[in-house]
Amino acid sequence: MSTIVNTFYSVPTTDWYISIFAISIISFFLLTVEIGIKYFNIPLIYTRKFIHIITGLIICIVSYFLFSNLPIIIFATFYIFVDLWALRKGKFKSIHPDSRSFGTVFYAISVIILAILFWDGNKSLFIITNLILIIPDTMAAIIGEKYAKSFFVPVGEKKSLIGAFTMFFLTNLIIFTSLEYFYDKPTEINLVIALIVGAIATISELLSIRGSDNLSVPLFSGLFLYTLLVAPDADILWTIVIGSFSAAGVAILSYKLRFLDAGGSMLAFLIGSIIFGFGSWAYTFPILGFFLISSILSKIGKSKKIQLESTYQKSDVRDFHQALANGGVATAIVLIVFFTGFDTMYYAYIAALSAATADTWGTEIGIFSKTKPVLITNFKPVNPGTSGGISFIGCMASLLGSMVIVIIGSLFYEFNIYQVIVVVLSGFAGSLVDSLLGATIQGQFKCETCGKFTESKVHCNIEATLVQGKYLINNDFVNIFSIIFSFLLTFLILSKDIL
Repeated sequence: MSTIVNTFYSVPTTDWYISIFAISIISFFLLTVEIGIKYFNIPLIYTRKFIHIITGLIICIVSYFLFSNLPIIIFATFYIFVDLWALRKGKFKSIHPDSRSFGTVFYAISVIILAILFWDGNKSLFIITNLILIIPDTMAAIIGEKYAKSFFVPVGEKKSLIGAFTMFFLTNLIIFTSLEYFYDKPTEINLVIALIVGAIATISELLSIRGSDNLSVPLFSGLFLYTLLVAPDADILWTIVIGSFSAAGVAILSYKLRFLDAGGSMLAFLIGSIIFGFGSWAYTFPILGFFLISSILSKIGKSKKIQLESTYQKSDVRDFHQALANGGVATAIVLIVFFTGFDTMYYAYIAALSAATADTWGTEIGIFSKTKPVLITNFKPVNPGTSGGISFIGCMASLLGSMVIVIIGSLFYEFNIYQVIVVVLSGFAGSLVDSLLGATIQGQFKCETCGKFTESKVHCNIEATLVQGKYLINNDFVNIFSIIFSFLLTFLILSKDIL
């Protein structure tokens, strides 16, 4: 208790006065707009953006004069609870025209995280990342809604090219101008940094749904800005430049070859920029091996696989959720290694990719089994494509896929025979866990129109009936859980080598 009291007393009194004054101004604008909506019919489409800009600018201005981040953290935390209450009760229509969006909550969370990470020694990054969210993101939404003639859907919400261009251009302008003011770096370096972070912020916004860009845009922008400006590695700038360009090439090629859809390609760019840029060749080649070979396998035997597409939840063109499930854990490990130097986590990294590869190869090759698969829970024959079904050829393919990733990893990092066996079997075990979850808790549905059993919640353009498992547990959840299982299993067994 004394520590908490001392922390409060350590905040200068002027910080509290400034913060309270700022909150009063924000509250005044909020109440004014609420009155305008009630009595003057101000369109809701503009009120949220107006409040967002005013709030963000005030936070940026106030933070410039504050010594402590504690007032911002406290007020932002309090606001989260008030905002959740308002969403539930349908209050404050000026900032909640759409009750399905949690953008205002996400924004408060991002302010707290950025204040904790960047305040001491890097307050300028706190200001820059907030400015990116305040101006480019808001203007992209306004211009996209007003001038866009066509839209596309990367994940679950409509986006426009003119909105994306606006986001990219204004983000570049803000970052370049801010770096020229806050940092003593050559102009050409500031321009390169602005272009990279502008692309990262734009893709983060395009992949957002339900206001999640208020969290993803500042966090991804802050991650890259911190690394490019503060990280001690002098060569990291050009490593990230090369990594980002390489990731862009892979993403575009994957989209052209129909390996990934638009959302999957955009996420591949983000994942690739982090793994290629923050990792080394040792991290790059295993994930490239997984992705390229698995994508090629998905195209083999197309005519046979088309027959089962109505059963599977996904097609051979992978989407955002599949890319996240297969690459999300690996990306997190790369960041942990980069910021901690904990390079023995490489074994767990390879295990995560081995599990993803084993599951994918087992599915893509197992479909060619000449005998019916059996359900992993009772070994009774089931139709091909049934969740939880396994076959001998599918299991052998899973084991081979896990071995291939470990072999690629061993070219860059030393493995002894024991470590090889552990990682290979962990990856293979992950594929079995995937099948087990698929047979037990993954949602299985029956189409009332055609009578087929399927993983999809919608079939023949109508909602299918849940017949087994949990409604919210889908194939992507099962995939990521099995990958985490392999990661943890390897970490526990090889804990002496890793720790």
